[in-house]
Amino acid sequence: MSDRTDLRLVVTSATAGPIGAGPVPVRLRLELDPIAGEQPRRLKVLIEARPLAKGEVVHDGGDVTVPPGCGARTIERELRLRPGIWQARVVVTDVESGRLGSVLHTFEVEAPADSRPDR
Repeated sequence: MSDRTDLRLVVTSATAGPIGAGPVPVRLRLELDPIAGEQPRRLKVLIEARPLAKGEVVHDGGDVTVPPGCGARTIERELRLRPGIWQARVVVTDVESGRLGSVLHTFEVEAPADSRPDR
């Protein structure tokens, strides 16, 4: 799947809590251009995160309603991921217009400091 830009979208990621043993909370932040209109818009968000090494694919998503207005919109989703390099395919669809935005986001989830080899 190639990236779609009917809805322009930027994805960033950050660790969302303390790093301990097991999966780490990671927050994906989706920034959307302003959505025209005077009515709230319903968006469908789908996320598929894949580790570049071995491991299970993590799926997330849901329906989001954004209020009307002229400013950019931000949507945050939290995933629990094991340390390593990940790629997340993020797809956002405007339910009313059918407009679609998608992006492939590559990021690293760091291991706890006590499990990293000395450098």
